[in-house]
Amino acid sequence: RQQLVAGMPLRAFVLSSFVADVALVLPPLLSQLGFIAKFELAVFVDCLPVVALLLVAFAFASVAQVYALLPDYKTPAADQTSILALNIVTGFILAVITWVLCIPFLGSTANAVARAISLIGRASPAYNLANAVLTIPNIALPGFGTVHGLPPLHPRVAGEPLAA
Repeated sequence: RQQLVAGMPLRAFVLSSFVADVALVLPPLLSQLGFIAKFELAVFVDCLPVVALLLVAFAFASVAQVYALLPDYKTPAADQTSILALNIVTGFILAVITWVLCIPFLGSTANAVARAISLIGRASPAYNLANAVLTIPNIALPGFGTVHGLPPLHPRVAGEPLAA
């Protein structure tokens, strides 16, 4: 907060903090691309540009969500950590539940519940990232889902989560 004390405009302070936070989030996320390439995860290697785009979008969206929720809190550093932890835990858990409920042989009731959860989960950047990453392998698995053979940026694969 020394920048504010020194007379830096508030908008410049928030913008510079946002850019710095995104810059801190990107290296660990993008390191995942190295792991994908190193361990030759075939489905993801084939879709590496899409996975990279998802990770970069997640970095910007998750930091933006923290900044959007932060003004209501008294201790910014602790609250940023709490918001990110809540976002990641709830987002990933909801994505896995939705993914399991979308398995075709579970029937229409499970699929309807998955669609309802998906409407709620779209508010979480972590849900969108996990949902897309869980759906991408299904394009290579015949008979497992309804997205077999679709391109990775199709709205039913990673297109809709990326747009959200």
